[in-house]
Amino acid sequence: MKFRLFFLLLLSVFITQGCGKQEPKIYQIGIDQSFFPLNLTSEGINVFAFTTELLQEISKNQKTKLHRINLSWDNLVESLYLKKSDGIFSSAPPNLINNTKFSFSSPFLKTGPVLIVPIQTGTVSLQDLAGGTVAMGKTNDELDLMKNYPAVEFVFYDSFIEALEGVAQGKYTACLIPILPAHSFLKDLFQNSLMISSTVLTTGALRLVTIKDQDEILIKIFNDGLAELQKNGTYDALITKWSLYQ
Repeated sequence: MKFRLFFLLLLSVFITQGCGKQEPKIYQIGIDQSFFPLNLTSEGINVFAFTTELLQEISKNQKTKLHRINLSWDNLVESLYLKKSDGIFSSAPPNLINNTKFSFSSPFLKTGPVLIVPIQTGTVSLQDLAGGTVAMGKTNDELDLMKNYPAVEFVFYDSFIEALEGVAQGKYTACLIPILPAHSFLKDLFQNSLMISSTVLTTGALRLVTIKDQDEILIKIFNDGLAELQKNGTYDALITKWSLYQ
């Protein structure tokens, strides 16, 4: 009788443990600390720190495990195909070609260009600068943007500092600079002469990327967590903590 009772108790323990809560899957997320091909100048370290902490906060919020693995830029996509990572952080755009191969999360850090003008010009748009000269980079997004404003004369710059000095000295009417380095330069060297006059003008951003239709649950976890952090103020707090600008 005692043996039977002991056996039933032991069996109940195994059943209870077997029905217990399953540990969440550990998702491996690849990140390239340089964020190539973005030109983040001095902001790169802060972007890496922000991205790392954002991943940790989403993990806690969604009660799952998103584990960062450091990779070089030329191994990011390969790590997905070799299943060494479940997702990667990338600036690759969700265009027609990429959308056939990859799934993209919502953007978590905008990286596209903003319009920079002299402070005395005040807030204007590209549409307002018909007849003016605007210095710009040579990214595909900016080249597409150029087509929408045929009345504006666009010229290419070789460096951010050249473009900004050109606007400050009156050589250019305005310039297009990616939002993160633009904020860095304007809060330091050009804080008394130049201003940001627009929101981000293209879809350029950092996103979580997975192989098409393979990890849709991961994309949903990330998007849900990001949305919650933006709603409860954690996202803005991290942006401020790491001196970024959106």
